[in-house]
Amino acid sequence: MTRIGINEIVVGLERMGVTCDSADARLLISRFDGDEDMRLSFWEFANAVLPIESNLRDDMERRQRTRDSSLSTETHMLFKQLLRSSIDAECMVESIRQQVEQSMPMSLRAIFDELDWLKRGFLTSSEFRRYFEGYLDETSQLRQQATRN
Repeated sequence: MTRIGINEIVVGLERMGVTCDSADARLLISRFDGDEDMRLSFWEFANAVLPIESNLRDDMERRQRTRDSSLSTETHMLFKQLLRSSIDAECMVESIRQQVEQSMPMSLRAIFDELDWLKRGFLTSSEFRRYFEGYLDETSQLRQQATRN
């Protein structure tokens, strides 16, 4: 099975007209590399470009290839924008991760464990809601105390 690495991504994107350096390619690979070998299989790459919503994804995967397999000018432009936006988003997220890591008063595991109220090893939307509703209650109480003083 063919897998692509950092150099192949940089060269391939440059041929498409998308500026990308090895650090950008490394971030993109890290995000979608399920087996953490720093190379993307076809499906790992597909996860970077196909919709998350299953019905849309299925529709795209079932499309028949046309005789002329080249992309239209509009599709080529949109694909380039998608790839550039994905790279920019990964750079932004990595920057946020690094800022949070430097300023976190506790470990990521401790934060996860505090959010994982049911102690199941994964988080649900209700656990997030429960945690942040408590935070909002505490904030409201602190505001009330401050206005009394």
